[in-house]
Amino acid sequence: TGEAGGSDAIAELAGLPCVRYAKSLDRDMFAELREKMDSSVDRLVEEYASLFLLNESAYADLSKQDKLKRMLYHMNKKGGYFELKEALKPCLQRVVAEKLEGSDLFVGNGAPRLDSDEGNRYVTSLFHFLLTELNQSLIRKFVPQCVLECREGIENDISVAKNVPNKMVKLKMLAEDAEGNKDYEKSRKWHLDRISMAEVETRNEKFGFRYLIKSKVDFADFQLSSGGGRSEAVSALIDAVGLDCKDVDNAMLLSALLLDEGIGEPAKYLNGVFEMLLGEDESGDGFDESSYAGISNASTLSILLAIKHKAAGENKEMRKALRIAGKAAKLGGSEFAKRHVIVACLDAAEYLLSNKLAKAAKVCLDWADEFEEKAKATARDFGASTSGVKQLRAKQSLCSAKFLLQTGDFEGGLRAVVDAEKRYKNAEAAEKGVVALAYAQIADAMGDEKVALAKYLAALKLLEDPVPFPVYVALYGLLSRVERWAEAREVMFRAAKSWSYASVWLNISKASIKLEYYEDAEDSLQESNGADTNDPRSWGLFVIVCLKKGERLQEANEGLKQALGLGLGDLDILREMGDLFVEIDEMVQAEAVWRRAVEVEQGGVEFGLRLSKCLEAQREFEAALENYDSVVS
Repeated sequence: TGEAGGSDAIAELAGLPCVRYAKSLDRDMFAELREKMDSSVDRLVEEYASLFLLNESAYADLSKQDKLKRMLYHMNKKGGYFELKEALKPCLQRVVAEKLEGSDLFVGNGAPRLDSDEGNRYVTSLFHFLLTELNQSLIRKFVPQCVLECREGIENDISVAKNVPNKMVKLKMLAEDAEGNKDYEKSRKWHLDRISMAEVETRNEKFGFRYLIKSKVDFADFQLSSGGGRSEAVSALIDAVGLDCKDVDNAMLLSALLLDEGIGEPAKYLNGVFEMLLGEDESGDGFDESSYAGISNASTLSILLAIKHKAAGENKEMRKALRIAGKAAKLGGSEFAKRHVIVACLDAAEYLLSNKLAKAAKVCLDWADEFEEKAKATARDFGASTSGVKQLRAKQSLCSAKFLLQTGDFEGGLRAVVDAEKRYKNAEAAEKGVVALAYAQIADAMGDEKVALAKYLAALKLLEDPVPFPVYVALYGLLSRVERWAEAREVMFRAAKSWSYASVWLNISKASIKLEYYEDAEDSLQESNGADTNDPRSWGLFVIVCLKKGERLQEANEGLKQALGLGLGDLDILREMGDLFVEIDEMVQAEAVWRRAVEVEQGGVEFGLRLSKCLEAQREFEAALENYDSVVS
């Protein structure tokens, strides 16, 4: 169905056009459609296996396209295609007929008028809807159940999640969602809850220390990325390394953090890592190529050792570690003759900057500049070109831009990223996307929203999924501020493919409300509530949807009770809720909203004045005057 003309085939199958989004259909009817889709997927898997897997040698050389043609021929010949189509047709026709009853698209005997623009839109939307549902069916078939239970919201409450993996994944998703939206206090809470749960589970022999180590490392990552207390990050990593001293990545991150902070004894951690990997401590002689083969980050480990020796004033050992780093970089695939150590320094700088360890990264960048100058001097002595390697210069500019952004030198960062953009002009799309992202972040930090918006959009087109979640959050914020709601909505739909967080669906709902797609908004709120049942914003937006659609006051009142009970603190949502209640003259509910807004506003006057006017409209003049006095004072 993904081929050209798929929409026509869908229209024929359905018999009728369909609406843009069908998740609010009658649940029994919708469940039946899903059940038929799932059984169709099962049948196709069986047919594929019988055709190709049982005769694997006969079809080993077929391309994917040729396999598709063979599969279609196989299904048509056996009548399987017709059977699947006929099985789907009745329930799909009932779904569509129910939804479009009384639509202007019908003429005469009830046949759909598909030649109109509206008809084409309906059919295209139905095509999109069915492909989306088919994708969900495939996910249910092939994605591990523990992931599904978190992402689809099967278990809405952590306290009743079926097993420990589900609970841990759920808490991790909540923490990442909050961090991406810069709600660091809430993210910290979820991380600590996850650690507490993992500590309890260490008594379970089935899980051992696995979850505790992971939760400790994730908490340390959060502390570093959010600018939180580094002492807690150090403590968490020490615990993680103590629980599993053979985990190289954790030991390396701990060593890098200690080096950046200049505290503790990073030597024992670095020496321990090298001893574990190479069977000897870092004082071993020479460079054993076989020992380094297959070790990821070997050059970065050597650079960290060099930083340690530099800090201790051990210049001989520092130079040796740098030489080893260059050889490790060459072994790791560096193609820049005479400049392998520069590659190692830049790789280490990128690693350190990704963990917000700017001081240690500065040492690496200084070494990269120093070795580049030495390479130029050598070239001059031999009468060779001194222009350097373009790719390395581009990488140096980009690393410098990231470093200057982290250290708050935005003007310097802008100059560096502009230089990097020129040098990456003919690079691969993904590399240009990284540059565009750095440019966007610098422009955003400088308050240049127009440039930041353009660069974020460019980065999103160039980068491959999964794009970091904070990128989507930043871009959505910029688009919403200039009221480009359709684009903002599409950005969040793309985010949902990789990050099925509550805030993603909340933002889709907000944009849908602005675009007056109220059914879409309500459906998105169901997804949001599934991801986090305790987020009051879901209920606040639900109230807005009910009031916007009209004739749903009872549901709006129930939603208001939930939103206020959960402590709704979003002033934009409170403002819109209150205004809508005022519009329909429901002053009791409006008063409750304004009182909550006054609590959140803390000393502001906007909601205090709204509350006074609301009390006045209810003829509570004494209370209104008293409130006016408190606002003025």
